[in-house]
Amino acid sequence: MTFDELMDAACDSAALPNMARILLPSTLSGETKKAVMQLKPEELWIILKDAIDQIDNGSVESVDTLVRKQIGK
Repeated sequence: MTFDELMDAACDSAALPNMARILLPSTLSGETKKAVMQLKPEELWIILKDAIDQIDNGSVESVDTLVRKQIGK
C-alpha cells in the first residue's frame, strides 16, 4: 500500500471532506509519512483525528509534531 492509498483509506473511513484529504498529506514530513506506513488506515485516522482535535482545542504544535508524538517517533 502506498502512502496515498493509506491516506485515502483513512480519510474514507472517517468520512473526511475532500479538502481535508488534499491538505493533510502536505502537513506531514517525509519521515512521518514513512513512519505511518506501518499503521492500518483506522489507526492512522485515530491519530490524525486526535491531532486535529488538539489543534481545535488550542494546540500550537503542527499536525506533523502531534502525529509523531502519537506514534512515538
